[in-house]
Amino acid sequence: MRKVSTFLGIIIIAVVALVLFGSVFAFEYFVKPPAQTQNTESDSWKTYKNDQYGFEIKYPAFMEAREGYCDTICAPKDEIGFIGNGKEYMKIDMVAAQVKFGNAGETTGSVSLKDFTNGFWMATKESKDSSIPAILGKINDTSIGNKKAYTFSSEKMIVLPFRASALESKTNFLYFDTNDKSKGILYYEEKNSDIADQMLSTFKFIK
Repeated sequence: MRKVSTFLGIIIIAVVALVLFGSVFAFEYFVKPPAQTQNTESDSWKTYKNDQYGFEIKYPAFMEAREGYCDTICAPKDEIGFIGNGKEYMKIDMVAAQVKFGNAGETTGSVSLKDFTNGFWMATKESKDSSIPAILGKINDTSIGNKKAYTFSSEKMIVLPFRASALESKTNFLYFDTNDKSKGILYYEEKNSDIADQMLSTFKFIK
């Protein structure tokens, strides 16, 4: 009699398990709505367009694109800050064609993007604006908007030669040419890289 009861109990447990498994299977494949794929570039993102230098980039709706965002006086289209929740997520500084970095306003003829990047790297490395030595990574090739670009990173707080304020943590820099050979310096702190990388994926030249 005990053997019959044990056998019957095993059958009941197996049936219950089978019913539960079938219910879960049916829910997952026939009842549960399909998961929505998260779109990292929301339909609500806004577009910043710079007609003077010929590029555009998208940014999240909670941010504001501020032209003329600089420490002193600058032309509106030359410096753009992407600001949200009281902090700067990304900055783009433009240098007009035929003006060499380090010789403000001096016409020196067209300078290559590689020479421009190297010059900026050296000026940052040798900057006397900070008592903290700048530790910079090596310059690497990359691209932006299907154009060749260069990038490097600082390893800690850094004071840029053309800014009075300091960048307080590791910062990524990207240098690019526009179609008229003006130069762009795009940078953001590593802590903002998730959003900044999504923004970079939307960057494109428009003329």
